[in-house]
Amino acid sequence: MAKSKFLIGLIGEGIQASLSPALHEEEARCQGLTLHYQLIDLAQDGSSVDDLPRLIASAEAAGFDGLNITHPCKQAVLPLLSELSGDARAIGAVNTVVFREGKRKGFNTDCSTGTTSAPKCWRAESQETTPAGGSRPPTSSHPQRTAWTA
Repeated sequence: MAKSKFLIGLIGEGIQASLSPALHEEEARCQGLTLHYQLIDLAQDGSSVDDLPRLIASAEAAGFDGLNITHPCKQAVLPLLSELSGDARAIGAVNTVVFREGKRKGFNTDCSTGTTSAPKCWRAESQETTPAGGSRPPTSSHPQRTAWTA
């Protein structure tokens, strides 16, 4: 049986006004999934990029399924990951981390075009590893499965 409940977070600085929690939670609801999206704001709790190893490890230990990563952490997260997608490696930055099978897998979905057809960078990955995240949640107009549900 496929997983239907997810715990996701966003790590970045100054992200309290982010629409990501509402957008991701609503899309999950529309897909028949339960998702809690938690903000982990470096500015809010006095953390810095130097705390990223602890924050990633804490999220993983707490049972998070994955994290979206934003400024100023997209490059600093690279050495903390087990695997990188081709796009993340080519771009040199990660905006999505998936915790699966004891590994931390990094992806970059910043090249998404926001169109109704799957962007070239998404088609380059298999449907089982294409991540959700970045600036908008997956939508039903995108036929690929997300990293959270794959």
